[in-house]
Amino acid sequence: MVWARAARKLQRPEASRDDRPLLLQRVRPIGPLFVPQEHGNHTDTRWLSLDNGHTSLRISALRPIEFSASHYTAEDLFAGFHTYDLKPRPETILNLDFRQRGLGTANCGPDTGESYRIPGGHHSWNYLIEARTLPSR
Repeated sequence: MVWARAARKLQRPEASRDDRPLLLQRVRPIGPLFVPQEHGNHTDTRWLSLDNGHTSLRISALRPIEFSASHYTAEDLFAGFHTYDLKPRPETILNLDFRQRGLGTANCGPDTGESYRIPGGHHSWNYLIEARTLPSR
């Protein structure tokens, strides 16, 4: 997987197969509990690329987007109380988001900070999905 943040120079990071994040190897648990279920979110992304060794998928956007990728669905995470309750799926679940609201609801505690709220109304965004067959090795 390759991803690029808007604030950085866009480049492909060099990594060995063992160092590649999230998508080219099994997702490593982030702790004993997976709450909130929206773990692993990446922000300020202009493009990302996934591949399985045979096919490459590239998602690009003109404005920064957010994404996460996991071997668990939100339902899997909600149903499990500990990492040992979870069985990783062979597929990668990719979530693309325009933005995510910060933590806090003012329901029982403080509200989300003003700069981390998403105002109500109509929101639209565009992105391009390109699939390519990789050359045989």
